Order: sequence, then structure tokens, then C-alpha cells
Amino acid sequence: MSGAIQWGVTAPRLLDPPTDDDYNRTEQLKQFLDKSHLSMDLTDLSKRQNILKELYEVVKTCVKDIVSEKYQLTEAPHVSVLTFGSYQLGVHIPSDDLEIVCFGPPLVECQDFFKALHGALGKNGIFVEVESLHKEKSLYGSSRKKEENPELKALENEKAIEFKHSPADFVKFKQQGISVVLTYAIISGVPLENLNILKDDGLLYHVDEANFPGLDRCRVSALIRFLVPRIENFQVVLRYINFWARKRGLYSNVTGYLRGVHWAVLVARMCQVYPEATPSVLAMKFFKIYSQWYWPSPVMLYEIIMKPDLPFDVWDAPNKLDDFSHLMPIISPAYPAWNLSACVSESTRRVMNEEFIRGNEICKKIKLGEANWSDLCEPLEFFKLYNLYLQFDIRAKNLEDLKLWKVAVEPLWRKLIIKIEAHGDCIMKCHLCPTEYAYDDAEHHSVIFVGIKREKTVVSGLMVSIPLPVDNRLVNVFNNEVNARKEPGMDLVFSQFRISRMPDSVKQLVFGSGVSQDA
Repeated sequence: MSGAIQWGVTAPRLLDPPTDDDYNRTEQLKQFLDKSHLSMDLTDLSKRQNILKELYEVVKTCVKDIVSEKYQLTEAPHVSVLTFGSYQLGVHIPSDDLEIVCFGPPLVECQDFFKALHGALGKNGIFVEVESLHKEKSLYGSSRKKEENPELKALENEKAIEFKHSPADFVKFKQQGISVVLTYAIISGVPLENLNILKDDGLLYHVDEANFPGLDRCRVSALIRFLVPRIENFQVVLRYINFWARKRGLYSNVTGYLRGVHWAVLVARMCQVYPEATPSVLAMKFFKIYSQWYWPSPVMLYEIIMKPDLPFDVWDAPNKLDDFSHLMPIISPAYPAWNLSACVSESTRRVMNEEFIRGNEICKKIKLGEANWSDLCEPLEFFKLYNLYLQFDIRAKNLEDLKLWKVAVEPLWRKLIIKIEAHGDCIMKCHLCPTEYAYDDAEHHSVIFVGIKREKTVVSGLMVSIPLPVDNRLVNVFNNEVNARKEPGMDLVFSQFRISRMPDSVKQLVFGSGVSQDA
């Protein structure tokens, strides 16, 4: 143990050398990835590499044209184009976005850059969509104090915590059949040629809060790669865990679950703790460890560093009430450390914990030869799990209004879920559907479903489970809050149905065409 290299915040746990069974199960895992088209696609990789080369040249031209026209400069300043997300981690599949950040000088403002990029790409027949991600709202709660629910208290006070690490404006387009998401960030006072975001912490002194998210995302992805002992093992396991999470309805941060960077940190931590383990052992340890994890103890890849001379907030649960109340902290490895998973709620954490337990039980069977890796990834059949479902229909007259309205009402329907679970003397469990649906009609129309389960209780001496409808008093309060926020053309309609009486419109939406999944 004394001679082992430490990866991360704790010493590694030494295991016996890998056995033939470990290698065999690893080979079976890799075969499953190949069969499921989850291994590295070399054609797709080549396309992405070409896109990056082409975009770099386009970006250089855009910057040169802007400074020439606006400032009459003949020599263009340097720019840097970097990636983050699945491509940077080496786990991308053909359907994944290619996520890019372009770093430019203060002379080139965001609006001017996107305008020039729009024109340059348009000349090549590429349609560019400019979007803005509104500051995400996150709900905070704690299971430490049973006498009160900070999450509900914050919502009742209409206090929604805003991420300071929300993305800036970005553009989306398709090139060579691959979806590209490109963000622009300004860094001043440092040479942008051959930008080294991993080693140069001094960059943080040259970026403001508005431009910080792009730099942070690139640094996080690069650091995750840097902090794992065997990158190939990490990539095999992460590809599998991402697939499992998608199939089991856990891959969506919009609805309080997790996405790529969260799963990457969780997998990376297992690689740090068991640096000599094979991918099959790492996958099994993943489910065993997280099924027993004592949340809200944080998962961290690197020690948290404080830099008082920089203006960024750092996650500090012992001294900050908001951080203390986080339910499932997964901490960013880059400075400033922050909780990547602040959107997790009581109900979504419970669902994920149940899936970790399920995964651990199946892994035990895999080890005994009684199950396969595919068994873990059986698709979640959400509409076969419960007898009672809630439905939230979010409507607006156009797409932009729908985005604004969804942000405005998310705290309301989340608060209703919390109240349902806490209401009365019965124990109600809510399961937020990980898929966000959209009706294909004249309206811009988004639909969210919640499954309701009433824990077993004693009725006339018998242990039974009865799916009761939601109390009308809660519904009335909810409707009043919605009406107070509504603007012309916007609406949020709440309804509930038993699975035996599922409306035909919902059947068509869920089981027919016109389904859009947030994944």
C-alpha cells in the first residue's frame, strides 16, 4: 500500500491481481459495446477531426475580417478552438454533439463573432441556429434535518438558486451530418495561440464571469482525463455507464438526473480508487460503491482549492448553507470547484439510488455467470411501473416563449412534487419521467409526466398499496401560482390519470409518433 501511487483525494484500494474471469468478463463487456455500436467509430472520429480543422480556419478568417473592418488592423489576433464533453473524453458516439469553445480576444465581441460565423458558414450552405441558454434554476434540499425541508422552504419563498456557471450564447449547426455546438469566450491579456488550459491557472485571472463557463467546461473535461490512471479502462466503463444511464432513464440533467460530465466524474473516481482493476471490475465496483454511498458526502476527483484573490465562488458545504443542503454533490475537479449536480432533487436521487442497487444485484449475477451485461441495460418501461400518473402540459405561442415559460414554471411543478411526497399521513413516492415529450400540433407544447406510488399501508388488517389521486387543495394552490405567473399565450395545465384510463392523446404521444427524448 505504501508504494502505491495516489490518484485523487484518497489512497487507492489494492485488489488481487486480475484473474482470468476478470479478463473474460472484460472481453464480454467490450463485445457488448461493439454489438451495441458503442465502441469508437473511426469514420465518425475522422469526420470530427476534419470538422475541427475546417472550423479553425473559418474562425480565423472571421476574426481577421472583424478586426480589419472594425479597427482597420492588418494583422489578425490569434484564436484558439478547444473541445469538451464526450469528444474530449474520447467516448463520443455518432449521435453526440461535437462541443466546441472558441477563445478570442476582447477586440472581437460575441455578437460580432457569431454574425461573421453565421455568414461564413451560410456561404457553405450550413444553416446556423443562434441560441441562448437561460440561467438554469436549481433546487436545493437536505435530508439531514427531518424537521424541515430546505428545498420546499426555498421554493415556498420563491427562491431559486441561479447557476453562475451557466453557458453563454452559442450556435448550433450540422456539418458532415454531425451536430456541432459552438460557444465563444473572451480571454484578455494572454496569448491565445497554443492555449494550455490544463497547466496555466493564470488564465483564470484573464477571464470574467460572463466568459468563464466556456473555459471551465474545457478545463473540467481535460482534468478528468488527466486525473484517471488508465484512460482506456475509463473510456470503456464510461461508454457502458452512459448507455446504461440512457436505457434506464437517468441521463438527463434537465429533469434532475445526470448527464455526461456527472457520470464521467463518478466513473473516474472508481478508476482512481481501483487503478489496477480491469473494466469489468470497475463497472461492478461502480454499482456496488454508489449503491452504498453515504449521500450527501461529495464525490471528488481532486482536493478543493481556495484562491481568495479570485472572484469565483467555490463549493464549501461546511461554511455555506446552500452548499450544505445539496443532495448528491458531484464536485468539479477544476478550480473553482462547484457542484455539477445541484439540480438533483429528493425524488430523482431516490430513483438513481434504486437503480444503483438494481445494478449491483445484477452485477453479482454476472460474476456468477447467471446474467449478462445486457441485462443491466434493459430499457426502463416507465408507463408500466405505476398506476397513477401526473401530467404537466406546458404551452406557449412560440418556441422562444416556451423556453422562457418552462424556466418560469419549473419551480412550481417541482414544488408540487415535493408537497405530494410530504402531504398527509400516507407515504407517496414520485418518479419524474426522464423523457420530456412534445406534441406535434399547432402550439409549442411540452409535456412532463410523473409516476406516483403509494407505499404499502395497513387497511382493515391487510397490507395494501392504493394509488390515491392528488389532493385537490394542493392542485388549487398550484393552479393559483401558475395563474399568477402567466402571460398571454402561455399556460400550464395539470392533470392526472390512472394507467388503466390513459387518455388516447397520451397513448399516441408516448407510444406513437411525435416523441422527443431529452437525452
